[in-house]
Amino acid sequence: MRKILGKISKINKYNTVLDYGSGSGSLREVARELDLNYYAYEPSKERNLLDDEKNVFSSLRDLDNQKIKFDIIIINQVLEHLKDPLIAMNNLKNFCHSKSIIYVSVPNFNRSKEGSNFLSSWPYDIRFNHHTIAPFQHLHCFN
Repeated sequence: MRKILGKISKINKYNTVLDYGSGSGSLREVARELDLNYYAYEPSKERNLLDDEKNVFSSLRDLDNQKIKFDIIIINQVLEHLKDPLIAMNNLKNFCHSKSIIYVSVPNFNRSKEGSNFLSSWPYDIRFNHHTIAPFQHLHCFN
């Protein structure tokens, strides 16, 4: 992520980043090293380890009240966990300006650890421990 964020931040001197689905906030240190203004959105109280920070939000409404347009939005390994990823992507339009860059990374269904046994091993299989789209983990597949 350091390499990707570094390359993106050099384009047009972007400096404000939203870590959408930040979890433990591991991107925060990278953003600081690159001198970027870091904001985080993490709705899960259990996963949010940055709740002492002023730029960390657990509600999109609270984030929207800040009236910030982000230069970079990072969605790293998040969309596959959401009930409706399209609604999430549409909501992010409110946080973009005309030159915002959204970086999305999701697991590639075509490269899952189950390989050709993808459907026959669902939802669990001893050989794979847990399935790529195990219930309550990955709700969607992308390729």
